[in-house]
Amino acid sequence: FCAPPPHEDPDSPNARQNLSINCRSLALPASSPNTIPRNLPQQTKMKLSLPVIALVLALSTSSHAQLLDLDLTATLGATTSVTANTEATITYGLAALSATLVITTDADADVKLSAVSTVSADLPQGHSALAFGAGAGFKLEVSGGSAVSAKLTTPPLSVAAQALITSDGQVGCFRYDAAAQSYTQVDIESYSADTGSITVELPMEGTYVFAALDASVAVAVPVFVKLGEARATVAGETRSFAYQSGLQIGLKTQTDNAITVTRTESDASNPPAGKIGLGFVLDIELDKEETIEGTFEVAYDASAVAAKGIAESSLKLMFQREAGGAWEEPDSVSVDVTAKVIVATTSHFSKWTAFGDAQGSGGGGAGGDGEGERDGDGSGSGGAA
Repeated sequence: FCAPPPHEDPDSPNARQNLSINCRSLALPASSPNTIPRNLPQQTKMKLSLPVIALVLALSTSSHAQLLDLDLTATLGATTSVTANTEATITYGLAALSATLVITTDADADVKLSAVSTVSADLPQGHSALAFGAGAGFKLEVSGGSAVSAKLTTPPLSVAAQALITSDGQVGCFRYDAAAQSYTQVDIESYSADTGSITVELPMEGTYVFAALDASVAVAVPVFVKLGEARATVAGETRSFAYQSGLQIGLKTQTDNAITVTRTESDASNPPAGKIGLGFVLDIELDKEETIEGTFEVAYDASAVAAKGIAESSLKLMFQREAGGAWEEPDSVSVDVTAKVIVATTSHFSKWTAFGDAQGSGGGGAGGDGEGERDGDGSGSGGAA
């Protein structure tokens, strides 16, 4: 910064004067390590200037990175294009009456947020619908990619809806499954009593409605949890969690604990003789090993079952006590070919998958209550294998 202009001779009196003035203006003392001696070789001067170049490049890169945050405006029901791995803030509506969606997708995608006036299934008992003007909720659709994250801040609730939220209740958000005519609960990030707006992280695409909860009469609704996310349990209390890919788990632990579920899309190793795997492995882990009371159900795609040549009525959930071990049936297991779910009860969480018999093998049936020699008396190994 203290070098003379390049067109001047660095040893000329004029250059030395300019150098002195420039350094004084930067308040650099003559002994400062940041001054550049006049008699350094040109190559050395170039090396000393590299940090400056790097700084300029860093500032340029930083400015470019900031451009990856996009602020967009849109109309509810209209499609908005977003760029992959870019946090886009989309504002719907005007000023205080607007809804805001902050979304990141894994590929270039089209995002549509629509208002929902009604849903066809009643809310669970003890929940009163909250309205935003004429709307009851919102539907998120993403095409061309998938949402990595999506956070919605709603417009203000109607005055009548705000009146339903009292000290005896709380705000709830529910994802509606039209095919199953059922709800799963989604954690609310915040509710502003001042503005009447709700902020919630939407775990996936779908229809979301909002409700005021009367804790004295409300029916428990499964809480939606992302795969890989740990969720706490409370000793002696039954908790119910819903996951992507149609998995739902209910469990009661003897101690305060936590459950984490991951899913791998691959055939299970070491399948039982004559059995065909459904192509996934669930790893269900507890932070602390203990015997639990657990029930869970796994939804399946009938077309995928048929493509593998499996007799649908023969489907069963099975688990491994230890990695690489034999697959065993739980305390109770059955398949509902109408609802397309496999249901099991167990006191043991570890690695789980589904197997079935080949079509025409004669090994069908609607499942059963297991073989009865493990875990059913509560003396099994329990916990996560």
